Amino acid sequence: MGSAKVSVGQATTAPDTARQSPYPLENHMDISVLKAELSAIQLKASALGDKIKANTITDGESAELESMADRAVALKAQITHLEKNPSGSPLGDTAGDYGWDEGLNGQKPTGTPAGEKGFITPASVKRMAAAQVAQIEAKGLVANGSNVIPVEFDKTPQVLATPGANLGILDVLAVKTRGSSKYTYVRQSVRTNNAAVVPAGSLKPTSVFTVEEVEGELDVVAHMSEYVGTYLLKDNDALESFLVSELRAGILAKVAELAVAEFASVTGSQTQAFVDNAMDSIYLAASKAAALGYNPDVVLLPRATFDAIMLAKDADGNYLYRKSEDSRINGLHPVIIEGAADQAIVLDSSKVGISVDKQGVETKWDSISRFEYNELRALVEGRFAIDVFAAPAIVVVETAGE
Repeated sequence: MGSAKVSVGQATTAPDTARQSPYPLENHMDISVLKAELSAIQLKASALGDKIKANTITDGESAELESMADRAVALKAQITHLEKNPSGSPLGDTAGDYGWDEGLNGQKPTGTPAGEKGFITPASVKRMAAAQVAQIEAKGLVANGSNVIPVEFDKTPQVLATPGANLGILDVLAVKTRGSSKYTYVRQSVRTNNAAVVPAGSLKPTSVFTVEEVEGELDVVAHMSEYVGTYLLKDNDALESFLVSELRAGILAKVAELAVAEFASVTGSQTQAFVDNAMDSIYLAASKAAALGYNPDVVLLPRATFDAIMLAKDADGNYLYRKSEDSRINGLHPVIIEGAADQAIVLDSSKVGISVDKQGVETKWDSISRFEYNELRALVEGRFAIDVFAAPAIVVVETAGE
C-alpha cells in the first residue's frame, strides 16, 4: 500500500477557550463504569427535574443540572463509540466537521459531541415560534424587557425534494452550538490521493492531504424594529409575536446570506468555467468535487438561473429538465439564493456548517428611548459563524458565457 503525507499548517491564534464541563470525559475502556455513571446522573437529573416542575430549584442546582446534561451527552457518545469499537480506541474528532458524513438523507451523528448539533428546519423554526408565544403568554415580555429563545435543531435535515422546504440553504446546513465566542476547527485545503499498486522494491507514491487549523469566531447578527405604540402591543399579543417572528426570520435570512458569501470566496475552493450551458457546467462542477472523493449533493443558484433551467424546452415544446417526480438538477438538490447573477455553487453539504452560541436568539425591548411617547421597539440578535471543513468540496460555477 502507498504511504500518505499529511501537511498541517498551524494558525498563530489563541487556543480554544470554550467552557469545559466540570465532568471531564476520560477515555474509560470499561464500558460498565461509564454506564453506571450515566445511570447515576440520570437518576439525579430526574430528581432535579421534579424540582423544576415544582418551581423549587435553586440557581446552583440549575447550573449543576446543565453540567450533568453536558456530561451525560459525552458519556452516551463514549458508550456508543465503545460498543461499536470493542478494542477501546479513544473517541476523537474525525476531520474537524460535525460528524454528519452522509449528505442529506437522514444521517446520524458520528463525531465527538462537543455541543448540541443538528439542522434548522421549518419544523424547528415553528417550535421556536411556539416557545416565543408561550413566553409572551407566561411573562408579558413587553413589561419584562427581554427573553431568549434557544436555536431549535432537528436531528435530520429537511429533504429538499419534498414539499415544505422554505428556509433555503439553512435547510441543509448542519448547525453546532459553541461554548464560547472563539473556537478552532480543522479545514482541509488539499486532497490529492496518489495511492497505487506498488511492485516489490519500487518507490511508493505520496498522497498529499493538507489541513490547517482555523480559528472561528461568532459574530453578532442583529436588527431592530421601528417604534410601536406600547398599548397597541399590550392589547395585541399576536402582534408582538408576529413582530418578533419577522425579526427572527430576518436574522436567519442574513445568516444564509453570510453562508453563501463565505462559500463563494473561501480559499481553496474549486472553480468551473462555463461550458455550453448551465446544466453542463453544473454537472462538470459536481464531477470535480466527486473526483476528489467528496459527495456533492447541493447546488446553490440564483432564481433566474433556476427558472431558466426549469423552463428550458426542446424543439417540440417538451421540458428538457423539469420532472414532476424529482426537483433535483443533475442529481443535486437545488437551493435558491440571493447570489451573484450567472454564478452557482456546488458543494458537499457535510463539509460545511453553521456555529451558534448557547444563548440562542435574544429579544430585547427598549421602553426608555421614547418613554414620553408611549412607544417602544424590539431588538433581536444572535451570534453565528460559518464553518468550512473542506474547501475543495465547494465548486464555484459560471453558468453563462461572456
